[in-house]
Amino acid sequence: MQNIVSMETTSAGHYHSEIWNRDYPRIQILSIEQLLAGAEVKLPQTPSNAAAFKEAEKAVEEGLRQGKIGYIK
Repeated sequence: MQNIVSMETTSAGHYHSEIWNRDYPRIQILSIEQLLAGAEVKLPQTPSNAAAFKEAEKAVEEGLRQGKIGYIK
């Protein structure tokens, strides 16, 4: 079974980080024992994570506002 998992993770390939010019495995499988022993998933790190995670644009429509919350009598 372990060989099948190893083949699947290997066949998934790598992600290449342009910022660090380094490859990271696309699939990483860690056991609970490994995690409790301090193992970590290998992820690309950026100073501000700006390149790794893009923030969505904020959509604002003119004239809309949130109504008041209260009881209807």
